[in-house]
Amino acid sequence: MNYKPEGLAETIFKERYTIHPDETWEEASKRLAKHVSSAEVNGDKPIAEEKFYEEIVTNRFMPGGRIWYGSGRPRAQLLNCFVVPTRDSREGWGTTIHDVIVISGMGGGVGINCCMAPSTLVLTQDLNWVRLSQLKIGDKLVGLDEQHEGAGRHLRPAEVLAAEPVRLPSYKIKTEKGEMTVSSVHPLLARKIKKSYKKIGEGFNWVEAQNLTDEYEIAFAADPWYGGIYNALDQLWMGGILDGEGCLSAPKATSTRKYNTVLSVGQNQGPVFDRIGKILDDTDIKYTIHKNQNSNCYQYRMATKWDSMKALRAFPTTRLWPKRDTVWEGAKIYGKYSNAVKVQSIEFIGEADLIALETSTKTFIGDGFYQHNSPIRPRGSRISGTGGIATGAVSLMHMINAVGDVLVGGGGRRLALMLDLNITHPDMPEFLDAKLDRAELTNANVSIIVDKKLPSETLVRKVRKGENFDLMWGGSPVRKVNAKEIWEKIVTNAWTSGEPGILNGDLANKESNIWYYKPLISTNPCGEIWLEEYGSCDLGALVLPRFVTDGGAVDWDGLRSTITTAVRFLDNVLSINEYPLNAIRDNNQHVRRLGLGIMGLHSMLIKMGRRYSQSNDFIDELMVFIKEAAYNASIDLAVEKGTFGAYDERFLDSGFSRRSLSTSIRSRIRKNGIRNAAILTIAPTGTTGMVSNVSTGIEPLFAPAYWRRFYRPTPDGSRQIDKELVIDPLWDTVADPSVLEGAYDIAPEAHFDVQRICQKHIDNAVSKTINLPENYPVESLSDLWLEYLPDLKGTTFYRAGSRGEEPLQAIPLEEAKTLYREHQHHSAATIEEQSSMDCPDGSCDVRIIPTDIPVEERALVFV
Repeated sequence: MNYKPEGLAETIFKERYTIHPDETWEEASKRLAKHVSSAEVNGDKPIAEEKFYEEIVTNRFMPGGRIWYGSGRPRAQLLNCFVVPTRDSREGWGTTIHDVIVISGMGGGVGINCCMAPSTLVLTQDLNWVRLSQLKIGDKLVGLDEQHEGAGRHLRPAEVLAAEPVRLPSYKIKTEKGEMTVSSVHPLLARKIKKSYKKIGEGFNWVEAQNLTDEYEIAFAADPWYGGIYNALDQLWMGGILDGEGCLSAPKATSTRKYNTVLSVGQNQGPVFDRIGKILDDTDIKYTIHKNQNSNCYQYRMATKWDSMKALRAFPTTRLWPKRDTVWEGAKIYGKYSNAVKVQSIEFIGEADLIALETSTKTFIGDGFYQHNSPIRPRGSRISGTGGIATGAVSLMHMINAVGDVLVGGGGRRLALMLDLNITHPDMPEFLDAKLDRAELTNANVSIIVDKKLPSETLVRKVRKGENFDLMWGGSPVRKVNAKEIWEKIVTNAWTSGEPGILNGDLANKESNIWYYKPLISTNPCGEIWLEEYGSCDLGALVLPRFVTDGGAVDWDGLRSTITTAVRFLDNVLSINEYPLNAIRDNNQHVRRLGLGIMGLHSMLIKMGRRYSQSNDFIDELMVFIKEAAYNASIDLAVEKGTFGAYDERFLDSGFSRRSLSTSIRSRIRKNGIRNAAILTIAPTGTTGMVSNVSTGIEPLFAPAYWRRFYRPTPDGSRQIDKELVIDPLWDTVADPSVLEGAYDIAPEAHFDVQRICQKHIDNAVSKTINLPENYPVESLSDLWLEYLPDLKGTTFYRAGSRGEEPLQAIPLEEAKTLYREHQHHSAATIEEQSSMDCPDGSCDVRIIPTDIPVEERALVFV
């Protein structure tokens, strides 16, 4: 039977999703089915169109709001939200703001990781930093001549002859002294491990990263991650100089010590040579300048063994090129260090976008060492190119937030943003404070990312033990902070204002099905999908109450059929969508990420006579079924239409695939591939849930009964606050009202349990608000968060009353029973409170109510 939205559901549908006011639900369903089925070929379009129409018009499948709004319009942009990268340069900031404006203008929200590494920077001969992607033929760089008069690599002016984008496999190499990320062809001085060697340096040779195994050890000079100075760009650049050109002299015995190795680095005199000297001066390293015989090359030679040691520990070099073809025990510059470090593991992390750069001196692939790239530099850092001082990551957030103010002021849509920062970034304490002032970052949700630098398990341990951790930038520690103090600040802020949330980037990337292709860098604004740069959300939801029979059972066959159609529908959306940026279009064709979710979980449980807080076993069974059906549907599509562009069998080595996919599903993927890199999510579904007249996402009902405060105009033109009783219509359908639990009737632990169960079976992420009573102790929140954090890709809270006067006031269940007997219910709609966290036009709209707005106007914002 066809669905028909009525009351508030119809009002929202007409205002947000129809092309014209008179368009009916059936007409709009046909419009969507026709538009999305246009991706089909070989005569399959009519069949697909009919299937799509049947699932939509009966409201078994509810496409995302952007699909409703955009289908059939010119330049139909049907995707909800996007993630764009940030770069640490003026041009990079400008590109980010440009991307935000373009995406928002086409109806999308934006998630941004404000500490993502930029494209590799190279230094021109006139000492300007330039991104590899911006180079032009004829540019002059600080380059390397592989063999200069038989002396190994030397710094030389390098004219750019060509600069072409390439993709190369990348590897993470872990050793007991640290880790490095390199391209597959990056050469390292290494040797197979033996029990003993006849002479120093025996067995070393240049080995490409792709050929290394844990049977090798790498030539090693000093700790690569120790920073003796704080000017990270100069520090990283000097580390690159030592990697590329620095060499240690052969050791010489003296009367006072056995070895007297000296570090030297050379270059023709000029601006680059002077820059090296200035960096050494700033680091208080003593040196002499030596002119090579029969050439114009000059060298900085460290004055003593101890100055050489200081240089090696000040700059992040992981190896040194030997002079000519000899290898010596240069690492004995520290008597306690060995001259090699064992490879602990080699991890393939996917292909990297690099630049093949051909110059007059050498053709090389852009810097394979990611640690030479810098994130958004922290506030107070010196900017070498201009001599200025960096304003930090939070200032970029303010710039992006201001874009939202301008768009709204000009009559545009409210900008939806997720701004996040790594917990180890030096600006993190400032970031934590930013949202407490309601005048700041009002267009954004803000979150802290924990990642491999400080995984959630490590953070939990350090908090419980009161240990310190390092705030890092450019691979070097800036200062130490106490984990417990930082954690208490995060918890207090979340308890006070609902922010920040925490995004578990370490878990998200371990679980990612495209771990070998691109890292996941941020979530979308509502947190239901972790995305790679230029990734996007393609959303739709199964309306779960539609699959409950009159007897309270689940129509499993009907659910499977709808899932199969929904997966095809969302995959088609990616093929016909008008993308806001070419980079987003290209990425989507390589990844084809879907976001098939659910809505009405609590409505479904109520129809089955189940309590939300006592249905964990059933929820687990349900999510297993949805996962299996969705993955089988994507595998079938791969057989029919081909796999996603970046697919290979390493897909099966992801944390999610190994942990959560059944043997039969894995066998089918190994045989046939799969159409989509990820398929499942759980989004808030605020507006679309209201249109479908069911509970939203996996959230419980706000309350079975509540008081709704609203503004009522009076005949004399004044305003007054009134309230009305709203009782959920499900009261009429249940024999036992105790199943009508509200969000605040359910213990926070039970909220967390439902999210954790769902996350086990979701390859993207789960958007879930953990509701806290107004008097919930902040100490209890801390303990609870620490317990569940490692198992979830994202967490966020809302404590009743934490944002001032609220337009909705929940009524306790026992009181609600009495009121129900005394009053007729006043609303045919469900959970109107969800409009405060909905996604207008399908894009997550963050509605933060400033505390200085009068109470009556706050109520208006929500209703």
